[in-house]
Amino acid sequence: DVKGAEAERVQKAAKAEIDAHVKEKGSFVVYDWMEKRERKLNFDFFHKVTKLDSGDYFFCTDFTEGKDRLDLDFTMSKDLKVVDVVIHKVNGKKRK
Repeated sequence: DVKGAEAERVQKAAKAEIDAHVKEKGSFVVYDWMEKRERKLNFDFFHKVTKLDSGDYFFCTDFTEGKDRLDLDFTMSKDLKVVDVVIHKVNGKKRK
């Protein structure tokens, strides 16, 4: 797990990307391939940050959409750019 200043730096960079996306689109838009629709999400909070062997970062976040709570997994490059976002759970139920 990444802690302290490094974790804060990663979360700050991720939040800046999330905020820029929200400013452009009005919400954080993610395509839900299982439901075959776009989800318009609101950021809630970060879970722990992990550093991968490659030097990239991995972390979970919670977002909401109406009554739904989604757990999204983010991969962020070592130069702090989001490279992948996956819906991991919806209302506590894991995705395949």
